[in-house]
Amino acid sequence: MAHLITESDATFFYKKPAWHDLGLVLNRQIEQQDLITAFGYHIEKQRLLLPTGELTNTYATVRTQADGKRIILGDKLAAGYTVLQNRKLIEGITPLLDAGCIIETAGTLDEGRRVWILLRLSVDMVVGDSDQINLYILVSNEHTGSETCRVGKVPIRVVCANTLGAAHNAGQLLRLKHTDSIELSFDQAIKMIDAASGEFLAYGEQLDILTQTSIMQEDLDAYVKRVFFP
Repeated sequence: MAHLITESDATFFYKKPAWHDLGLVLNRQIEQQDLITAFGYHIEKQRLLLPTGELTNTYATVRTQADGKRIILGDKLAAGYTVLQNRKLIEGITPLLDAGCIIETAGTLDEGRRVWILLRLSVDMVVGDSDQINLYILVSNEHTGSETCRVGKVPIRVVCANTLGAAHNAGQLLRLKHTDSIELSFDQAIKMIDAASGEFLAYGEQLDILTQTSIMQEDLDAYVKRVFFP
């Protein structure tokens, strides 16, 4: 799979660029307004017509660029398909930013058919003296009708289509269908992830305590036997 970053896409990276040297690398924190300016445009849902001009029961999602060019993102969509706008995705992560996350990477792919925002806790978990663990939170969406919106923790820094696909496969993500309640579902998913982020930091404190706790050999033997050889 190619990186799928086209001339019609916008991508942002915080300090560290991607391997393909595309996109805008910022040495300051990426702001929500950066993303709204770049891809906060409105996605239209339009009913498809037959060559005769007769209306069909299927729909398409369309974006219009600043130069007037119209790009069909998805077609043959059902009447019940509801668009989750990019702006809603961008503004919806506010609770995570307020809780101490920063935008690590973000952008659109394949002429705007895919959208992602990757957040990271601004304070990394450090266990012991130098064992650093990063928590990434992925918010991704598609306007093609073939994929759900996804929200959750992932272990991969997303920078393109390849890494987005890997994150989808590796992460434990909530999947939200494009129904008329998708905006409410999205807000609820963000609240769940926000709560889980606090648990992650508490877990790091527990791990740090364990690194400073010694254990007797006989206790270790008993633990291994109990866990692995019940």
